[in-house]
Amino acid sequence: MRRLIGWSIIATLFGAVIVGCGGGSEIKGTPASRSLELPVAVGLKRDGQGLARAAAKRSTPGQPNSQAWSSPLEIARRYGASRQNAAQVLAKLRQAGFSGEVDATRGFILGSMSVAEAERFFSTSIVVVKSDGVAVAQPKTALKVPESITDQVDEVVGLRAKTTLGKVASKIISNPNSVYCPPSTSQSQAARIYYGMDNYATSENAGGGVSIAMLETEPTSPRALDVYRQCYGVNIPPVTVHLVDFSSADTFSAPIKESTLDIIAASLISPRLSGIDIYQFDPYSSIVFPLAAALKGSYNNGAQIISTSVGFCEKNVSDEQISLSEWILAVAAKTGVTVIAATGDSGSSACAPSDTGPAAQYPASSPFVTAVGGTQFKFQDDNSQGTIIGEEVWNNSPTSQQAGGGSTGSRLPRPDYQKNLSISGGRIVPDISFIASPSAYGQIPVCTQTQKCVMRVVGGTSASAPSVAGALADTIEALSSAEGLPRRLGLLNPTLYALAQQKSESKLFQDITKGNNDLYGTGCCAAKKKYDAASGLGSLKLDKVFSLFGR
Repeated sequence: MRRLIGWSIIATLFGAVIVGCGGGSEIKGTPASRSLELPVAVGLKRDGQGLARAAAKRSTPGQPNSQAWSSPLEIARRYGASRQNAAQVLAKLRQAGFSGEVDATRGFILGSMSVAEAERFFSTSIVVVKSDGVAVAQPKTALKVPESITDQVDEVVGLRAKTTLGKVASKIISNPNSVYCPPSTSQSQAARIYYGMDNYATSENAGGGVSIAMLETEPTSPRALDVYRQCYGVNIPPVTVHLVDFSSADTFSAPIKESTLDIIAASLISPRLSGIDIYQFDPYSSIVFPLAAALKGSYNNGAQIISTSVGFCEKNVSDEQISLSEWILAVAAKTGVTVIAATGDSGSSACAPSDTGPAAQYPASSPFVTAVGGTQFKFQDDNSQGTIIGEEVWNNSPTSQQAGGGSTGSRLPRPDYQKNLSISGGRIVPDISFIASPSAYGQIPVCTQTQKCVMRVVGGTSASAPSVAGALADTIEALSSAEGLPRRLGLLNPTLYALAQQKSESKLFQDITKGNNDLYGTGCCAAKKKYDAASGLGSLKLDKVFSLFGR
């Protein structure tokens, strides 16, 4: 799992953008370039609670119209802002120089403004804050929304972007035209058999007709994907990159490994996907923007699954960002889009190392997301290439401070599907787990933007989430082929938790009862029988998932 931002400035970056009359302390920095374009999302007055309730019911087995998905226009009519209010706010923004549009659900307006335009419209200054070699443009003071539209606006998110301090030199060097192909140590075939996916993953059309959207803070390296394909003969589906914001190439200057891992992990499980849509965004901005872009892409026969290995310490994500993100994620659930998110690699302390207390990672902690934790395999005779006999919680300490994310420390409310858990707190993660140990995925090409590559062993829950997404794509394809119609699964959690209470469905889950993810002595979390905050409900026997939704 990637650690996105220098932690000494993260609290400043993700502080609330307040709608209203301003106030609060000023942020010190130097004036930003007045022509710099900044992303901005304006949340309209909407019935978010009504949508959340409806999305939960639509995803719950036994409820009327369960899995009868809604269109964005239906959501707009019932839960979005009025056409008049949306048009009024958009007109006011455009008068100020804003470029953008109202989302189809009429829940928010998305676009961009220059620094000069934003300063005039929101009565603030945009300054550049520098720390840990990173320069980020952001508002100096709380925002003031013009009085003429205050009653139509719930929140403002964005107006932050990384600026250039110069390129970071890469330490990875090799011949760009020749990369050594080490023998494959990937345990993907054994994993497919263990999880019950071998028949689906090796079929001629595994994942065919299904697309996955992935959120990434790195560029995609075609060179890395070509190298992996040539070395190991794995089919990589067509990859399309969508740039979410106005970030320059210098924003993404590190060696490229996470996006490569995500694509490869999904491809190993679902090699015949129709396509993978990458939504690349500035990590110093907001998760709102790639979520909104991926959701928009799903509206017209787009991706049925959104997968994100990107996550943020939930404590440092503002209420405004969570409010707008939860609207987007509830829309995904209501329209039948399944959202999968990694819980991170910091165990029960998602904000480590600056804060090692119990904490969850967002958006995995959203009630509308299936949060995926990490496991490691146990092998017969301790042979890592032998027969898998079980799993335990992935914990790489003391070699490194890495373990599968899982926590009771979320501030988000307890969803109804978790109401029977005997653990106190709000939303608890993970929901399920999947193999995360880097050894399971073998070596992948890690490349720079100048196409210099070396082979590295990479893993973590960054691999777990897209692997689950790939497995679900295989399930959707098989169901669609059987029914002759495109299929969407929507939010899985209500069904999974309901089935976990039924003895007859015990074979759906591989209960994980060994290991813990407590890296910093928080007292949480250890595996036990049935649900726990280290492994969730356990790992899925994915052939049983097909049988479940095929009923």
